[in-house]
Amino acid sequence: MAPAALDGGRRHPLRAGRPQARRAGGGRRRAGGGADDLRLLLGPGLAPLPVLHARRRQELPGPDHHGGRAERARRGDGPPPAPRPSVQQGPRPLRGLRRAVPRDLDARRRPDLPAPGPARDGLRRPPSALAEPLYVVFNPHSGKGRGARLVEPVLAALSAGGSVVEHGRTSRAGEEAELARAAVTRGFRTVVAVGGDGTWSNVGSALLRTGRPARLGLVPAGTGCDLAKSLGIPGHDIPACARIVRAGNTRAIDVGRVLPDDRHFLNVAGFGYDIAVIEDSWRVRWLKGGALYLYCALRQIRRFPGFPVEMAGEGEAPVRRDLLMLVVANARVFGGGFKIAPGADLADGELDATAFANMGVRHRLRVMVQLLRGTHLGAPEVAATRSRSFRLRFERPPAYETDGEWNQAVSAELRIECLPRALEVLAPPA
Repeated sequence: MAPAALDGGRRHPLRAGRPQARRAGGGRRRAGGGADDLRLLLGPGLAPLPVLHARRRQELPGPDHHGGRAERARRGDGPPPAPRPSVQQGPRPLRGLRRAVPRDLDARRRPDLPAPGPARDGLRRPPSALAEPLYVVFNPHSGKGRGARLVEPVLAALSAGGSVVEHGRTSRAGEEAELARAAVTRGFRTVVAVGGDGTWSNVGSALLRTGRPARLGLVPAGTGCDLAKSLGIPGHDIPACARIVRAGNTRAIDVGRVLPDDRHFLNVAGFGYDIAVIEDSWRVRWLKGGALYLYCALRQIRRFPGFPVEMAGEGEAPVRRDLLMLVVANARVFGGGFKIAPGADLADGELDATAFANMGVRHRLRVMVQLLRGTHLGAPEVAATRSRSFRLRFERPPAYETDGEWNQAVSAELRIECLPRALEVLAPPA
């Protein structure tokens, strides 16, 4: 293109025929960024080409596409146009703030991960899902005294969510139910039980009998804590259990009931061998804890004679059997880790009965090893059935256990039924 064709107009500094001397300093632009920084002559009658700065995404508004204050001063124009409003309307948020976690993602957070901390901008965020008053029942004798040692840590962890926390301690067997009933009568809707399966069963039964809306929170502190395993509640992790309670996620679970004794159970009801182990442990004074129950379990494998019983599921004809053990399960695990009913569901409205035929000592040992592994259902000596209720007839009123608690039946004929989704429990999502 010929130099004469590069003309920006009469008043433009880049005019055809005008010498363009190079400025000292290597042709660097002035602070104003005016159009006289260009080194090209534009064609006659053509407006100067817009100059786009490296960090500018679009041309500035107004007649000055260059954006140069020096050029406006040379033309004698008025004040510069008002600046364009920024894209961000309102105050800009501080950088690095914690964004709110979507509710569906927060619900899937693993219970052993910490919850999001407070924002650094000082703004009040919505309270936790469960910021209502809590009543905590402690069984100080559970877990060989572990329940007593957990009083302060549990109260501190639950109070961290902003809830008002009151508590009571049991001093005798069965007092958990009295404390729970009194708490619900006073208006508490959430009762947290710190202990094992027996403590949870007593508190859960008390909540059912009140007839008022109430939910049960679990903090493992006992020896077995089998119900927590089926619900996915971590054992021996106080902060994680407190987060589960504060999250407020509720699961409605089935509850078993033994009639005519009107005994509830959340985990299992057992007859035969397992109750014989409990009774034998009362006679042994020189052992304690897990060693005591292991010793008694091995001794009763050889000594327990078995028992006859007539058993029938709902709508079935009764069948007479000679059994070593009968376990009617609502959950999957019992006895501190034995997978008695691997396919049990806490919310299916049915109970799983597992009957172990009476057999010799050698076969008993083999079946007990299979029971520990959860592979016993394939053994020919084991029969499993599922029903909403079972009818049992014994030769005399039997002793039995519900969630590890010893009971004496008032009748030789018992009915075990399932109460579908009768109790609300605070637990991780299923």
